[in-house]
Amino acid sequence: MYNIKIPILGGWCRHQLRQFGVWRRLFPVCELSSEVSNVLRDASRIAREAGSGSVESEFLVKSLLQSGSLNGKGFRGIRLPLDYLGRELDAFIQKQSYATGEEQVASNSASALLYAQSLALSRRRPVGTNELSEGLLKYDGFLRTLRKIPDETAPSTVHPNVNDCLLDLTAKARSHINTPFVGRERELARLKGSLNRMRKNNVLLVGDAGVGKTALVERFASDMLTENESVTVLSLDLCRLYSGHGARGELEAKLRSIFDTISNGNTVLFIDEIHHLIQNQESGVNVTNLFKPLMTSDSVKIIGSTTTKEYHQYFRRDRAFERRFEVLRIRENNAEESLAILHGIRPALEKHHQVKIDNEALLASVELSMRFIPKRHLPDKAIDLLDEASILAKRRCSISSQLDKVLRRKNRLIATLIRNERHDDVLTEDILQLEKEEAKLRTLRDAQRELHVRLGALQQQQHDHEKNGDLVEASELKNRVIPEVLRSISQLRSVPGNVLDDTSSDASNLVEPKESKLNLDTSNPVHVTKFLVANVVSQHTGIPEAVLMQSRIGDYKSALETLKSIVLSQEDAINRTLLHVYKHTFGFVSRKRIGAALCYVGPHGVGKRTLLRNISLMFGMRLKHIAGSHLVSSNATNILVGSPPGYVGHREGGMLCEWIKEHPYSVVVFEGAHLMHANVVHLLVGAIDNGFLVDCQGEECDISQCFFVFTSGDEKLLHQDIRDNVDDIIPFNALSNETVEAIIRAHLAEVPLIKLRATAAAVEHLRFMIDENMTIPRVIDRIVGTAICRLVLSGAVSEGSAGELRLRCEVGRPTVRPLHITDVLLLVLDNDICTNN
Repeated sequence: MYNIKIPILGGWCRHQLRQFGVWRRLFPVCELSSEVSNVLRDASRIAREAGSGSVESEFLVKSLLQSGSLNGKGFRGIRLPLDYLGRELDAFIQKQSYATGEEQVASNSASALLYAQSLALSRRRPVGTNELSEGLLKYDGFLRTLRKIPDETAPSTVHPNVNDCLLDLTAKARSHINTPFVGRERELARLKGSLNRMRKNNVLLVGDAGVGKTALVERFASDMLTENESVTVLSLDLCRLYSGHGARGELEAKLRSIFDTISNGNTVLFIDEIHHLIQNQESGVNVTNLFKPLMTSDSVKIIGSTTTKEYHQYFRRDRAFERRFEVLRIRENNAEESLAILHGIRPALEKHHQVKIDNEALLASVELSMRFIPKRHLPDKAIDLLDEASILAKRRCSISSQLDKVLRRKNRLIATLIRNERHDDVLTEDILQLEKEEAKLRTLRDAQRELHVRLGALQQQQHDHEKNGDLVEASELKNRVIPEVLRSISQLRSVPGNVLDDTSSDASNLVEPKESKLNLDTSNPVHVTKFLVANVVSQHTGIPEAVLMQSRIGDYKSALETLKSIVLSQEDAINRTLLHVYKHTFGFVSRKRIGAALCYVGPHGVGKRTLLRNISLMFGMRLKHIAGSHLVSSNATNILVGSPPGYVGHREGGMLCEWIKEHPYSVVVFEGAHLMHANVVHLLVGAIDNGFLVDCQGEECDISQCFFVFTSGDEKLLHQDIRDNVDDIIPFNALSNETVEAIIRAHLAEVPLIKLRATAAAVEHLRFMIDENMTIPRVIDRIVGTAICRLVLSGAVSEGSAGELRLRCEVGRPTVRPLHITDVLLLVLDNDICTNN
């Protein structure tokens, strides 16, 4: 049987063979561990006691069990307690009739021992109990019977996790755990009709994430309580299904048990994310092949759910599995349906968070989520906004939140006091007042914490008394002591502006009894308003709340005046740009189109960048500049949307698409748009009309909240498609000499380190230095800024000094000590002027 080249017996092994002569022919070379030696000796003894002349494999099993060498682990694949296994083995031996005669090794025992020896040789170690148990599992008839046909009287441990894989949605609906479901009447009717068909009574729900596929099945389970009580809806947990497989065939056996459970005709199996069955099939687990023959029976009804992307990715490749389902498309709810759904689940949210949700908050959650969260779908995103707004409402009114506000304000005042920006007496009085308020809030917070700790201890005592049968003490705690603590908590809640401390006791919801949650906030409910919903959207998107709530109607004139004071001599451009921004803010622009597409035309350095920078700051938009010189080649579209499959960087995404995904409310400026290639122009023009870009992964990138601005020096140089498809072509006028000098003075006033001004002659000299290649900021930075920085670093000028730029011809008195800026410009400090005066 074995190709053994050097059959040399060691002295210890020869001693074993002399002692167990009956086993001599089975161990030509391998050594035996001490445990196996004892098992063989005891097996011979057990055989003699049973009146058998041959040592059968069941005697080896009994000897192995009695030796205790398995350490309580048992045999692999047989999940039965060892004491139960021993009792069954004794009953099996008593039922057998054995022949007497000379002692010999039975064929099944010999096969098991030779198999154990082969395992030991491959593992290069003596024959141990592990090898012996594996050999017995392979050749012993008693153990093989236990593996194939589990005893009905044995404990149910063959597949202990089968019931854990199934969640009873009907029982969940009976206990009113599910969230109330509103709408989807047509889809629900189609689902019920498909499940009652004679053939192909399996339904596949296909829809985007968040449209309500799982909620639809929960509504179906709730309806079955009144329409047909004999129907049970079970949900399959795929994670528990695939976990815990120790041997080959266990997954198939677990699925067989599940099939037996649902094959009675009155059970509906719901499999969420059903595409994982096909996905795991690719890794070698052919689960769908087990489902396919079962699904042809009219007694089996299965509901699966998957997203549109996974449906095309997996189901289209397994047509045999796909055709066993009737596909039911679940589309996104519109605004009216979503509002009705929110109205239906409002009582559940109010009960859970102990708040009062206003009608305006419902409407704002739908409208704002539709406008500013385009990547997700209704009603899921609107429900999430209400959920987060309810949490935010309680946190803002909590004592800890007010304490944090007081501490932040006190720290700001202390920092201001150190910098001496305000009068010391006023700051000191404000700080003392805040410290008094801080002490009061800390006292309230500590009192709340103590009450909640006491409440948790009392509830634990009540539970212990009920468990021990002391119902008198349990009733005393439940009816008198615990309500007193709850009343004390309610009194702290009644303090104006304060409610339960959520930050310090988020875990208090776990120890607080459910019946106490019903009336704690009835005297002073916390309201969830549309402004809180807007705050949540602002946290998700980075868009300011004022823009979300369209509260800038009255600020139009002030915004116009502010921009006119910054961008000089461009009133028409400012007016027209603000008009498009407000049109988008108020919702005049279609949501299927870009926010606005503008074209700025004008010479270099007239304020195009300055206007866009200030508008983006004013409205909380992010600003992105893309040079047209980077988009001159025919394949420049790859820079914007990503490389196609097969090219380098395919999975990295494009620069423009990734930016917009991170900053959906932004301004994208294409500088030098006349340089862009025609392919890039066609891509952007299509995006302007459709309101989205398609990246290299095939995903839509929503740009309905973006502004595209194309800049060029001459309108005639722009591509005709750009001129035809932008919303407005806004010209920028050339600046007059007076305007340029005013801008120079404004930039000089913003020079850091010193307070700088200039004479009229110096300003005029700087104006003459400006040309097409040198804008005003660049001239000030290169000429004046560099010289000022050098003077400060050398110590000639101290930081915070004040001075004036003059021409060299204007500095006539030799007593004034001017500092060199250029050959023509000099800096005269105010200290030198005062000293000489």
